[in-house]
Amino acid sequence: MDGTQQSMGMGMYGPNVVWWVKNQVAFTFQSALPPTPENKQPIINSLHLTDLNEFLQRNQLSLQSFGEQDIAHPAPEVEGSTSPLDESLGVLGKGLKAAGEGIEKLGETIEDSGEKIIERGEKVGGNGNGADNDLTNPRGKYLFPSPDRSGSTMITFFNIVPTENDPPDDVGVDQTVKVVNLFNNTPVIVTTSGEEIIPPIAMPNWLGGGTPDSTHGCPASPPIPVTAGDQCIASGYCPITLDGLSPTMQERFGDGVTVFVLDTMPTAEQLSNASNLANPPGSGIRMNLLLQDMVTGMQSADTFSGIVLNANAPAINVYHPQFPDYLENENAPRTGRDLYRILYGFKMPDHGLFVAGIIRDLAPNAKIECVRVLNDYGVGRVNDLMQALEIIQGRMIGGDLQGLPVVINLSLVITPESELFGTLGFVLPEQPDGPPDTILREGLHQLIQSLVNSGAVIVASAGNDSNSPEMPGRVGPRYPARFSETVSVASVTKGGVASIFSNMATATPEQPNGIATLGGNVAGPVAPIPPDCMTGATDIEYIIGLYSSDFYPKLAVNDCNDYYLAPNTSAWAYWSGTSFATPIISALAARMIEGLAAGSVPSSQQVVATISSSTVTAASFLPLGSNTDLQALVFPASQCQSVSLEKAPGVGSQAAEVES
Repeated sequence: MDGTQQSMGMGMYGPNVVWWVKNQVAFTFQSALPPTPENKQPIINSLHLTDLNEFLQRNQLSLQSFGEQDIAHPAPEVEGSTSPLDESLGVLGKGLKAAGEGIEKLGETIEDSGEKIIERGEKVGGNGNGADNDLTNPRGKYLFPSPDRSGSTMITFFNIVPTENDPPDDVGVDQTVKVVNLFNNTPVIVTTSGEEIIPPIAMPNWLGGGTPDSTHGCPASPPIPVTAGDQCIASGYCPITLDGLSPTMQERFGDGVTVFVLDTMPTAEQLSNASNLANPPGSGIRMNLLLQDMVTGMQSADTFSGIVLNANAPAINVYHPQFPDYLENENAPRTGRDLYRILYGFKMPDHGLFVAGIIRDLAPNAKIECVRVLNDYGVGRVNDLMQALEIIQGRMIGGDLQGLPVVINLSLVITPESELFGTLGFVLPEQPDGPPDTILREGLHQLIQSLVNSGAVIVASAGNDSNSPEMPGRVGPRYPARFSETVSVASVTKGGVASIFSNMATATPEQPNGIATLGGNVAGPVAPIPPDCMTGATDIEYIIGLYSSDFYPKLAVNDCNDYYLAPNTSAWAYWSGTSFATPIISALAARMIEGLAAGSVPSSQQVVATISSSTVTAASFLPLGSNTDLQALVFPASQCQSVSLEKAPGVGSQAAEVES
């Protein structure tokens, strides 16, 4: 991770756990203007950004607008992939090169002057990534209806840089906490003209969890390959059964509903390759028909802005943007635990595919849009999540999704627990409408509220922190699942017992927005016997789902190889976590709201209440059982379970070389 963009933050998780992007800040503003595309720039222009920057400059720091590379953007073209036009231009370029060499010396002189100009521009607000020095450029600024429907909320993200003429003594140190505290604890800012303005609420650019060495959050443990000859996948499918489904729900399949999976995601090319390996064309071999269904007719794009894909179910839509380099390289922040529940982090580009496969299995007619908002290590920034949510809401308000039912699956967690804020250095002022810690999540909360007001059902994972080295007992749900506007999902085993890792689904009994369902459990580790050096697994009670990568991560942090080759090409894996209980409820929600207009979509509490009614649950299962450990009702779900294995298949096989 480079020295200018390293993620920061620690606490009970130790010095390597990171919670936000270094030297980036977000402000939450309110405007009386309606949140139309035409009003976005006028609202940005009205935010007193220059005055706020002048206030910050009194503290030897300055705001800098996001550049093109600071936000999600299309992947660069692969070298060597040229069209006939490219080749013709290449020939022309060679001819021009000779002429260019004749003016090279003159260019060097101009370059020296240009670099000085650029250097000064970067110091006063540019960033070398295509941004100008205007704080009001629209990059990293997201507009949506205010939760009370009285106007607009605008969330703006900025880099924090030293001032040019009077830099602080600790140049290079993360200034995020200092800036957030400064704005949140200043009642009034007096501008240079004498005007008094109320400063906006500030928060860091939160990460969805991560660290260079170890981390927190989802998933609960590494994926494990399924044996190619396993009878559970003999049909090419491994369906999940919603055992308690009412006759009405059995006849619904998500028709007319769009389900967004905001997560990690492999490229469309990787998905197609994996499907072809599992189902070789012309061979008659069909090891993974679910993946084939989702890939056949799949549409893809390398950005989620300015393009709408429309694949017909069961095919899926895949948006695969790139993030800044510090999220894409080998030192990128990461998430994941081993079988001993130790934080270490591993590559998991298939996390979102696993989620999408569960939804496709249970809601076969729903439109599924998979949007990459997390890097291949399962970590993302809140600004990338907000960019995706702004686009989704825009489509719901005045686009192709206007008046149509929408479900948003968030198998992720964002922000540390409130108890950590003080140890991280934040000074929390009293809040008139809630506890002090709400200020550091206010922007995210308002966006969640706004989307729910627009008719979206948001389903989020409660998290996998419980009974871990850092959290010895059962803890409450993480955010955004903890927001009362979301449906919070906890995990149980096939016997309905709370999964050892699962957080509670509900923060308090007075906030019944949580439910639990099948999410598996952590397998038992099998210590390697020398000369073997890779931990195995037994007592595997996981969900079986889609997995397109040709490698798997080690099962224990001290194993000799970080990754090992997949033992077969079936594209099926075992995996557990609240991440994978969540899409079961997302698919159930899609079946519930089928045929409803967006304005008729139920709230999170209504969703949970409806699940526990005869509309959704068969009479023989009513009333649903309650799990007191998770503070939630349990909706029954089941799936084929393999015979207990002495050792996970493939573990200890040839080490895999995994690109960063």
